[in-house]
Amino acid sequence: MIDILRAKVDDAVLVTDLSGVTFIETYSGTCKDEDLLKFLEINFTEYILKNELSDEKNYFFIAYADGFPAGYIKFTEEFSNFLSIEEKIINLQCIYVLKECQHQKVGNELLNYVINFAKSHTISAITLCVWEGNSKAINFYRKFKFIDTGKRTQFPIGKSFQNDHVMIKHITPD
Repeated sequence: MIDILRAKVDDAVLVTDLSGVTFIETYSGTCKDEDLLKFLEINFTEYILKNELSDEKNYFFIAYADGFPAGYIKFTEEFSNFLSIEEKIINLQCIYVLKECQHQKVGNELLNYVINFAKSHTISAITLCVWEGNSKAINFYRKFKFIDTGKRTQFPIGKSFQNDHVMIKHITPD
Protein backbone atom coordinates (compact mmCIF):
# COMPACT_ATOMS: atom_id res chain seq x y z
CA MET A 1 0.00 0.00 0.00
CA ILE A 2 1.30 3.44 -0.92
CA ASP A 3 0.35 6.49 1.10
CA ILE A 4 1.20 9.99 -0.09
CA LEU A 5 1.47 12.74 2.49
CA ARG A 6 2.39 16.40 2.22
CA ALA A 7 5.86 16.95 3.63
CA LYS A 8 6.30 19.36 6.50
CA VAL A 9 9.34 21.36 7.60
CA ASP A 10 9.97 18.62 10.17
CA ASP A 11 10.54 16.22 7.25
CA ALA A 12 13.64 18.10 6.04
CA VAL A 13 16.08 15.41 7.21
CA LEU A 14 14.04 12.68 5.51
CA VAL A 15 13.77 14.64 2.25
CA THR A 16 17.51 15.41 2.41
CA ASP A 17 18.29 11.71 2.82
CA LEU A 18 15.94 10.65 0.01
CA SER A 19 17.39 13.34 -2.26
CA GLY A 20 20.98 12.27 -1.67
CA VAL A 21 20.43 8.57 -2.20
CA THR A 22 18.21 8.90 -5.27
CA PHE A 23 20.37 11.57 -6.88
CA ILE A 24 23.48 9.41 -6.52
CA GLU A 25 21.58 6.37 -7.84
CA THR A 26 20.58 8.37 -10.92
CA TYR A 27 23.71 10.36 -11.74
CA SER A 28 26.59 8.25 -10.42
CA GLY A 29 28.98 7.53 -13.27
CA THR A 30 27.70 10.41 -15.44
CA CYS A 31 30.09 12.96 -13.99
CA LYS A 32 33.06 13.17 -11.66
CA ASP A 33 32.35 11.92 -8.14
CA GLU A 34 33.59 15.19 -6.63
CA ASP A 35 31.16 17.17 -8.83
CA LEU A 36 28.31 14.92 -7.73
CA LEU A 37 29.15 15.24 -4.04
CA LYS A 38 29.64 19.01 -4.32
CA PHE A 39 26.23 19.29 -5.99
CA LEU A 40 24.65 17.43 -3.07
CA GLU A 41 26.48 19.63 -0.55
CA ILE A 42 25.14 22.76 -2.24
CA ASN A 43 21.60 21.74 -3.21
CA PHE A 44 20.39 19.02 -0.86
CA THR A 45 21.28 20.16 2.62
CA GLU A 46 18.88 20.06 5.53
CA TYR A 47 19.05 23.87 5.74
CA ILE A 48 18.11 24.37 2.07
CA LEU A 49 15.36 21.78 2.15
CA LYS A 50 13.94 23.24 5.36
CA ASN A 51 13.70 26.61 3.59
CA GLU A 52 12.09 25.03 0.52
CA LEU A 53 9.63 23.07 2.66
CA SER A 54 8.63 26.23 4.52
CA ASP A 55 7.94 28.10 1.27
CA GLU A 56 4.21 27.75 0.60
CA LYS A 57 4.85 27.95 -3.16
CA ASN A 58 6.64 24.60 -3.03
CA TYR A 59 4.67 21.39 -2.85
CA PHE A 60 6.50 18.34 -1.49
CA PHE A 61 4.72 15.01 -1.10
CA ILE A 62 6.39 11.92 0.34
CA ALA A 63 5.34 8.43 -0.75
CA TYR A 64 5.36 5.74 1.91
CA ALA A 65 5.32 2.13 0.67
CA ASP A 66 3.94 0.02 3.51
CA GLY A 67 5.06 2.74 5.92
CA PHE A 68 8.58 3.00 4.45
CA PRO A 69 9.58 6.39 2.93
CA ALA A 70 10.18 5.36 -0.68
CA GLY A 71 10.37 8.67 -2.55
CA TYR A 72 8.95 12.11 -3.02
CA ILE A 73 7.74 14.61 -5.55
CA LYS A 74 8.29 18.37 -5.62
CA PHE A 75 6.40 20.85 -7.78
CA THR A 76 5.32 24.47 -7.92
CA GLU A 77 2.28 26.16 -9.39
CA GLU A 78 3.27 28.94 -11.74
CA PHE A 79 1.90 31.24 -14.35
CA SER A 80 3.61 30.82 -17.67
CA ASN A 81 3.33 31.80 -21.27
CA PHE A 82 5.06 28.54 -22.18
CA LEU A 83 2.08 27.63 -24.33
CA SER A 84 1.96 31.11 -25.93
CA ILE A 85 -0.78 32.29 -23.61
CA GLU A 86 -0.67 33.20 -19.94
CA GLU A 87 -1.91 30.19 -18.01
CA LYS A 88 -1.49 28.30 -14.79
CA ILE A 89 0.90 25.34 -14.98
CA ILE A 90 2.69 22.99 -12.65
CA ASN A 91 6.45 22.82 -12.90
CA LEU A 92 7.40 19.32 -11.76
CA GLN A 93 10.86 19.89 -10.33
CA CYS A 94 11.64 16.38 -9.17
CA ILE A 95 10.24 12.97 -8.64
CA TYR A 96 12.72 10.80 -6.79
CA VAL A 97 12.08 7.17 -5.90
CA LEU A 98 14.57 4.88 -4.24
CA LYS A 99 15.79 2.27 -6.72
CA GLU A 100 14.81 -0.52 -4.32
CA CYS A 101 11.19 0.72 -4.33
CA GLN A 102 10.69 1.40 -8.02
CA HIS A 103 9.14 -2.03 -8.66
CA GLN A 104 6.33 -1.06 -6.24
CA LYS A 105 4.98 1.57 -8.66
CA VAL A 106 5.74 4.42 -6.25
CA GLY A 107 6.57 6.72 -9.16
CA ASN A 108 3.22 5.93 -10.80
CA GLU A 109 1.39 6.84 -7.62
CA LEU A 110 3.31 10.10 -7.21
CA LEU A 111 2.77 11.16 -10.81
CA ASN A 112 -0.92 10.26 -10.69
CA TYR A 113 -1.13 12.32 -7.52
CA VAL A 114 0.24 15.45 -9.21
CA ILE A 115 -1.95 14.89 -12.29
CA ASN A 116 -5.04 14.69 -10.08
CA PHE A 117 -3.85 17.76 -8.18
CA ALA A 118 -3.58 19.60 -11.50
CA LYS A 119 -7.09 18.56 -12.55
CA SER A 120 -8.61 19.66 -9.26
CA HIS A 121 -6.82 23.04 -9.36
CA THR A 122 -7.67 23.94 -12.98
CA ILE A 123 -4.07 23.67 -14.12
CA SER A 124 -3.52 23.78 -17.90
CA ALA A 125 -0.35 21.71 -18.11
CA ILE A 126 2.51 20.05 -16.26
CA THR A 127 6.05 20.73 -17.44
CA LEU A 128 9.27 19.04 -16.43
CA CYS A 129 12.88 18.59 -17.43
CA VAL A 130 14.36 15.12 -17.68
CA TRP A 131 17.97 14.14 -18.30
CA GLU A 132 18.47 12.84 -21.85
CA GLY A 133 20.53 9.93 -20.51
CA ASN A 134 17.70 8.63 -18.34
CA SER A 135 15.72 6.66 -20.92
CA LYS A 136 13.83 4.86 -18.15
CA ALA A 137 12.48 8.20 -16.87
CA ILE A 138 11.73 9.49 -20.38
CA ASN A 139 9.73 6.34 -21.16
CA PHE A 140 7.98 6.62 -17.78
CA TYR A 141 6.80 10.15 -18.60
CA ARG A 142 5.75 9.15 -22.11
CA LYS A 143 3.55 6.44 -20.59
CA PHE A 144 1.72 9.27 -18.81
CA LYS A 145 1.31 11.17 -22.11
CA PHE A 146 4.07 13.72 -21.59
CA ILE A 147 5.46 14.88 -24.92
CA ASP A 148 8.88 16.23 -25.77
CA THR A 149 8.61 19.93 -26.59
CA GLY A 150 11.87 19.93 -28.54
CA LYS A 151 13.28 22.46 -26.09
CA ARG A 152 16.49 21.60 -24.23
CA THR A 153 18.09 22.91 -21.08
CA GLN A 154 21.40 22.25 -19.41
CA PHE A 155 21.60 21.00 -15.86
CA PRO A 156 25.02 21.60 -14.32
CA ILE A 157 26.47 19.09 -11.90
CA GLY A 158 29.72 20.79 -10.99
CA LYS A 159 31.72 21.21 -14.16
CA SER A 160 29.64 18.59 -15.96
CA PHE A 161 26.55 19.61 -17.87
CA GLN A 162 23.65 17.22 -18.30
CA ASN A 163 21.33 17.94 -21.20
CA ASP A 164 17.65 17.82 -20.31
CA HIS A 165 14.56 17.40 -22.45
CA VAL A 166 11.66 19.71 -21.62
CA MET A 167 8.43 17.69 -21.60
CA ILE A 168 4.82 18.73 -21.17
CA LYS A 169 1.49 17.11 -20.41
CA HIS A 170 -1.67 19.04 -21.20
CA ILE A 171 -4.33 18.63 -18.57
CA THR A 172 -7.91 18.10 -19.61
CA PRO A 173 -10.72 17.93 -17.07
CA ASP A 174 -12.36 14.55 -16.62
